[in-house]
Amino acid sequence: MDIFRSSSILVGLVPMFLHAQPAIDWQVNLGGSNMDIGLRSVITSTGDHLVVGSSRSIDGQVTGQHGQLDIWVALVSSTGSLVWQRCIGGSAFDEGRDLLSTPDGGYLILGETRSNDGDVIASLGNRDMWVIKLSGAGNIEWERTFGGSGDEYAFSIQRMSDGSYMAFGATNSDEIPGYHGPLSDYYLVRIASNGDLIQQRCYGGTLTEDGNDMTVTPEGLIVMCGSASSVDGDVVGNSGQHSIWILAVDDQMNIQWQRILQSNGASQALALCYGPSDQLHVTGYTNSTAGQIMQTWGDNDIWVIALDTLGNVITSASFGGSGRDAPWDIVAANNGDLFCVGLTGSIDGQVTQHQGAEDAWVLSLNASLELNWQRTFGGSNDDEFRSVVVDENGGLLAVGRSNSTDGDLTANLGNIDFWVVKLRSEEVGVPDHITGTALTISTTTDHMVLITGLKDDQHPYALYDAQGRTVAQGVVRATAGQARIALPDVVPALYVLRIADHAAQVLQLPNR
Repeated sequence: MDIFRSSSILVGLVPMFLHAQPAIDWQVNLGGSNMDIGLRSVITSTGDHLVVGSSRSIDGQVTGQHGQLDIWVALVSSTGSLVWQRCIGGSAFDEGRDLLSTPDGGYLILGETRSNDGDVIASLGNRDMWVIKLSGAGNIEWERTFGGSGDEYAFSIQRMSDGSYMAFGATNSDEIPGYHGPLSDYYLVRIASNGDLIQQRCYGGTLTEDGNDMTVTPEGLIVMCGSASSVDGDVVGNSGQHSIWILAVDDQMNIQWQRILQSNGASQALALCYGPSDQLHVTGYTNSTAGQIMQTWGDNDIWVIALDTLGNVITSASFGGSGRDAPWDIVAANNGDLFCVGLTGSIDGQVTQHQGAEDAWVLSLNASLELNWQRTFGGSNDDEFRSVVVDENGGLLAVGRSNSTDGDLTANLGNIDFWVVKLRSEEVGVPDHITGTALTISTTTDHMVLITGLKDDQHPYALYDAQGRTVAQGVVRATAGQARIALPDVVPALYVLRIADHAAQVLQLPNR
C-alpha cells in the first residue's frame, strides 16, 4: 500500500511542485564540417532568435566564408528552423563576440578582426575591436574598427539611454588614452548611433587586466567585470593575485567605485547582470580554498556574488563538483531568480547527471543564491552553453557549442557545431495532489531537518528532487511533537518533503 495515500485527516488538496526545471522544447545544430561556435543571441521583435559566433566551415549551412575564421550570424525561427545566415570578415581571423537589437529593427554585432580586406575597410593594428551594423535582413549598413597599433579584444556591447553604444573589451595599445602598460587594460569605447567614436578610455595597472562582461543599470552606471593582477594604477585592494575585478564608471567614463574579490587561488569574473531587486550579480570561476569564497567543491568552481549598486557584497555562493566547472553567462528573470549557464566536468557534488566528457550546465538560483535546480545537457563528447536569454513566457534559449552525436543531441554537422537549445518550463517534482495537515519545518546548514507538529509515533517520509526522483526515504520517530531527519549527503537545492498523513512541503537545503 502507498503509505502517502493513507491519510486519515483531509484538509484540502494541495498541488505541490518545485520550481520548473527545463525540458528541451527544440534544438538545432548549425554550421558545416569544420569548427562553428555560437556565443550570444537576442530575441527579435518577431520572436525569432539571432545568434552570433564564429565559423571556420566552408560547407553545410555556411556560405560566403571569407578566410580562415569569420563572424557567423544566423537567424533561427521561433521553432528552430534556419531562416538566413551570413559570414562577415576578411581573409584572416575574425570572431563574433556579442550582439544587440537596434531601434530601427536591425542589429549591432561586436567582434574582433585581424583582417584588412573583405568586409573590413580600415585595419588599425594587429587585432581590432570591430562593430558592424546590420539591417533586419542581415545586410551590412556600416562597420567601424576601434583600437590602436596593438591588440584589442571585444566582450560586450550595450545601448545607452541617449542612443549611443558602449563597447567593452581589453587592449595593449599604448596610444589609447589612460593606458597603463606594458600588458593589457580594460578598454571602454563609446560610439554614436552611426558608428563614430565619441570617447575611449583604459582602466588598469602595470600588470594584466582581462575584461569579460559589462552591464548598464537603469541609472546609467556602467559596470565591468573580469580579473586584475595589478596592485597599482586604478586597481585598489589587490594583493598581487589573479583576482576578480569589478569596476563601475559613469556615462563620462569616470570611475565611481571598484571592488577586488580574492581568495588564496586564481579567480576571474566571466559574466554579470543587473536584477529586478536592484542588485548586481557577478559569476566567474575560482580554484580557491579559502578567503572570500565560503565553500569549495573541487577543481574550478562556479562562484556567484551579489552586490548592491555601490559595490558592497551582499552574499556569495559556489557551485560544482570535484571536476572543472565554469560559468559563461548569468541572467535574471522578472521574479528575481537567476539562470547561470556554462560547463561542468564533474560527476559528483551538486552535479547529479553526467552526459559525457564536459557537459553544458544550467543552474537556477533564487535571490538568496540558493540552488533551485540544476541540469546537464549534452552527449558523450564536450558540450557547453555560452549564453542564455529568458523569453516572455519564462522559457530559456541557450547557445553554445557541441561535438557530440548522442545523448541530448539529435544531429552533428561535423567537428564542432553551433548548438541552439530552446528550453521550456514545465511543472516537475511531486506530480500528484498531496493531502493532510501542514507541519513546521526548518533546516540547518549541516542539513539537519527539524519537523514540529508530529504525533509521538513513527512516521514514514520521502524526499523528492526537482525531477520527482526519490532522494531519501525512511521512517522517523517523533518525541514531544518533534523529529529530526539527517541529510548530510544530499546536495544543497530545493526539494519536496512528504511525511505520511501530512501535506508535502517545499524544503530548501542551504549551502553548507
